[in-house]
Amino acid sequence: MLQIGNGIGALLVRGQIAYSVPEVIVTVGSGSIGGVPWIVLVAGAVLLLGHLVLTYTRFGRYVYMVGGNREAAEHSGVGVRAIIGAVMVISALCSGLAGMLGVAYFGSAQREPIRQLSARRNLGSGGRRHPASSAAWAASATRSSACWC
Repeated sequence: MLQIGNGIGALLVRGQIAYSVPEVIVTVGSGSIGGVPWIVLVAGAVLLLGHLVLTYTRFGRYVYMVGGNREAAEHSGVGVRAIIGAVMVISALCSGLAGMLGVAYFGSAQREPIRQLSARRNLGSGGRRHPASSAAWAASATRSSACWC
């Protein structure tokens, strides 16, 4: 699936840096209101919305329940899979918004190949870090910290 996404990205920009960005996106990236950049205003609005949702809604309480103890939330009648799915979708939307704001700020977009090998190496079954990669990371961190002493 990652290779398909990588291929679609290559087709969209034809392997080149895309400098033709829609004017609306350029305005959001370079414009400001009262000296405050649009990017800061959008980030503040997203943070405020997230705070309000997590603090004052049932969905926010469910997110805290699932994040605190998944089994207890499931026994309480919370649809754990639905909450996790919704949080993943919200995370993807925020990531897309951040990418769009980055393109707006820099005024261009460049296709980066998706790093499949590192993702497969770092993740084991069930989305947990693989013990072998954790051991390799710990060994390299120990070696690098020993070099700085």
